[in-house]
Amino acid sequence: MAWARIDDNFFNHPKVRKAGKDAIIFHVAALCHSNAFTTDGFIANDMLELIAAQAFQRKANGLADRLVECGLWDRIEGGYLIHDFLEYNYSKQQVSEIKSKRADAGRQGGKQTQSKVSSKIQANDKQNVKQTSSHTHTHINPILNKEIVDSSSSSFEDIYRTLTGIEPKRTEEEKALIQRFTKLGVLPTEYQKAIQEMQEKGYKIASMLSAETWTMNNRNGKKARKVETGADLEKFKQAYRKQQLEA
Repeated sequence: MAWARIDDNFFNHPKVRKAGKDAIIFHVAALCHSNAFTTDGFIANDMLELIAAQAFQRKANGLADRLVECGLWDRIEGGYLIHDFLEYNYSKQQVSEIKSKRADAGRQGGKQTQSKVSSKIQANDKQNVKQTSSHTHTHINPILNKEIVDSSSSSFEDIYRTLTGIEPKRTEEEKALIQRFTKLGVLPTEYQKAIQEMQEKGYKIASMLSAETWTMNNRNGKKARKVETGADLEKFKQAYRKQQLEA
């Protein structure tokens, strides 16, 4: 977005006073038009009626010629040129450069945000592995260490939020999903890989549950296929209970 620039003493200038209110409102509308479409101050003849409507005028009614007479505009081939426009406003090239710099800054900011999320995920992965390996019991404790659950929850939710742009719903089903993943030792990076593969295939990821089957298929070495929320959930539960009995 470009901005029309007007000096704070604009309305005290003799040329402005001479032009009158109707012509000056028309002039301001033309400034906005030129900046919006980066015309470098050029106002084409076929744009006069549109600008007049924007300036609350029924017709252009010679307002452009009035501005020429007062020295605020110049008459050129095909239309008019706002006098000294580029002394107070950005040129089309300058606007393009500003937009390019802002876009580059935005991309750099996005990379930094993604890097922070990835670092957090990796740190949580290491912590989860360390805490899981410290348990020497031969059975799975049904009551999870709260710190482990909270840490995993943050990682899985961060991944889902970052990759899909959707805020986790934090329903009981999604909380149960994170608990299942934690019990089975599923790493957040495995969940991240599943979501990315589904996105590459064009599959819809409506909730955190959508990538559950894909994640488990990857762990079990099965060929990933299209999944919907809760797909093959009963099979997964059976496999999970079997792993509990074997542990």
